[in-house]
Amino acid sequence: MAGYIPSLATKGAELIDRLNVIALGAEVDDLALRRIRQEAQRLTGADPVGAHTTLGAIAALECRADDVRKHFRVALQQSGHSASVSRNYSCCLLNLGRTAEALEFAKQASERAPDDLAVLEHLITAALEAGCFLEARTLRKRLGKLSPKRSLPDESVEQMLIDAVDRGAFREESIQEVLRTVHEILADTGIRRASRSARVYATDPDSFLFEILVFASPERAADLNGMLADRIADRPELMADPGIRFVPMFIGVRTDGSHPARAS
Repeated sequence: MAGYIPSLATKGAELIDRLNVIALGAEVDDLALRRIRQEAQRLTGADPVGAHTTLGAIAALECRADDVRKHFRVALQQSGHSASVSRNYSCCLLNLGRTAEALEFAKQASERAPDDLAVLEHLITAALEAGCFLEARTLRKRLGKLSPKRSLPDESVEQMLIDAVDRGAFREESIQEVLRTVHEILADTGIRRASRSARVYATDPDSFLFEILVFASPERAADLNGMLADRIADRPELMADPGIRFVPMFIGVRTDGSHPARAS
């Protein structure tokens, strides 16, 4: 959830900075969140963009997708569909597992700020998390032209993924279905992902492990993996393609036995 960018040095930007700190923690501080919400509500007249961006981000932390959309519709309208608001909206949608929507708003942000490297990097992340690997390759080439010395983490592994799709090891559409199943499970259980939570490892040139870090105990993460295995097993087409060539796995990053289930 962390990584929102303020559009201006305003009170709303300060609230967004405070939310970024809260979002990094395994537990959502409800008292701190309530205070930020109250401050944002008082700010709607003076800074509607900052206020509704903040309220939308709070809704994302609480897994309230409809409220995320409601607040960001206002923020987008009031900002003239600015790149920063579109990118922040995309961040919220990505953390809710709405990867197709997140990618669309990441594209809108990039259209409005085509030379902004941070916006372009987020667009690449959104494309990869949506399973659009070939599109991500095109975007990486664009990033290379804008900043030849700039690179992103795991770039070599991501290129191996793209090469595997090119070779026909599996179809992009199959990976996208698997990732949709991953996000459905998180939405059903109300468990939050950790910031920058997707990690891909190549076990051989055509096989990959896709780790998703979640704010849950290792035991709870194991339960999620069981749910995921059952849902994929019910899909013969996914058992065949990608099968074991692309395996997602939930990794719990909490040490106790509880988990922060939020309202869906």
